[in-house]
Amino acid sequence: IQTLGICHFIAEQATIKDSYIVDILKGQKTIYEISVDLISILYVDSKDQNLNWFLFAFPFQKHVLYYWNVDKMSWDKIDRVILQSIFETIQKKMICTYSQMVTSNTLQGVDIIDNGDKLFVDNFDKKYNEFKKSLFLAIIGCEK
Repeated sequence: IQTLGICHFIAEQATIKDSYIVDILKGQKTIYEISVDLISILYVDSKDQNLNWFLFAFPFQKHVLYYWNVDKMSWDKIDRVILQSIFETIQKKMICTYSQMVTSNTLQGVDIIDNGDKLFVDNFDKKYNEFKKSLFLAIIGCEK
């Protein structure tokens, strides 16, 4: 329930481009890398629109991220459960875009049978630390 605010924001604001799906399926980027890119874009856009409630990080805190908890009306640390909810929100949007691309036959030249598993990953527990670190570095990088 407490992730509703940030996940709802991501679900409403994130734009999944066809090129993201193609990059994942062709192995040029992972779903985690694209997810970090998308969150970074949302972070910059939200700052530009003075919506500073989205995410926050202090450069001196090693890989600690904060999100605006709409229920508490305060900043909370992003833990594994919340980060997984964020990732799964993006993944669902990607799968919807992928499905539309498959039905509209816009994935020509991409082997969707052998590479579909790159989009339908179920290894968040293994990738959690790497994903969190990458997201932290991306958010800190947006501040420079």
